[in-house]
Amino acid sequence: MKQRAEIRKQIFPIGVGHISFKILSYNAEKQEFYVFITIAEKKFKLQAVTILPIPKSKAIQYGKHSDLLVPDVNLRLNEKAQFIPDKFSFTGPKKDDYVSKATLMVNGNPLHMKDRFIVFDNQTILDTTTLLLWQQAGSNNQFSLSSYISQLNQQSFAGYSDWRIPSFEELKTILENKRMKGDYRINPVFDIMAGYYWSSTLVASNPVYAWGVNFFDGFSRELDKSGYYFVRGVRSGQ
Repeated sequence: MKQRAEIRKQIFPIGVGHISFKILSYNAEKQEFYVFITIAEKKFKLQAVTILPIPKSKAIQYGKHSDLLVPDVNLRLNEKAQFIPDKFSFTGPKKDDYVSKATLMVNGNPLHMKDRFIVFDNQTILDTTTLLLWQQAGSNNQFSLSSYISQLNQQSFAGYSDWRIPSFEELKTILENKRMKGDYRINPVFDIMAGYYWSSTLVASNPVYAWGVNFFDGFSRELDKSGYYFVRGVRSGQ
C-alpha cells in the first residue's frame, strides 16, 4: 500500500511531440480559454478539456495563432493505475507562462462540473459530452440546406469559419427525452424556433431528402432538400 501511494505521488512529464491541442472558445468576461488537449503515447491516449487563464491583451494573438503556445503536461497515476492530468501549462513566445485553472473533462468524463453545457459570451455553447460547439440561437428564419451556413462562415460567426450543418446523429444529441424549455425538448440554455431543423444526413433510399428534427414534439422526418427549414450551426471542438 505504501509503495502504491508513493507511485501516485510521482509526476510523469509528457514530451511536446505527444501533445496536440485546439482552442475551443474564449470567455472574454473571465479572460480564459477553453482548450481541448490530446495526449497520444504508445500505450494510452488521454483527452481533456481545460481552462487556461489568458488576459485579453494576449487573447486575440493566441486565438489566431495558437501555435505560438507551447504545451507542457505532467501526468500522475490514480488509485486505479490510470494516467490522469496533474498539471497543464503553456508558454508563450515571450516566456509568458500560463497554468491551467481547472480541468473540466478527461476522456469524456466531466470533472468539477454540475452542468453538461458551457455557455460562452459569444453566443456559442460547448457540449462537454460530445465536444461539439453549437450556436446558441441558430437561425431566426428558415433557409435552404446550405445557404445559412455559408453566411455564418462568411461572417466568421463567433470568430470561426468552419461552421457546418450537424449530422442527424449530432442533432439528436441535444434532443431531450422530456419537455424542458416551455414545451420544447431541448435544454433551456438553447434558443429554439418552432419547426424542423436541418441535418446534413441524406436519406439513403432517396438522397433528394435529408433528415430533420423537430424539438417541439421530438419527431424526425425526411425533408425535401429544395425546402426551407431552421438551422443550428455546429463545429467540432476537436
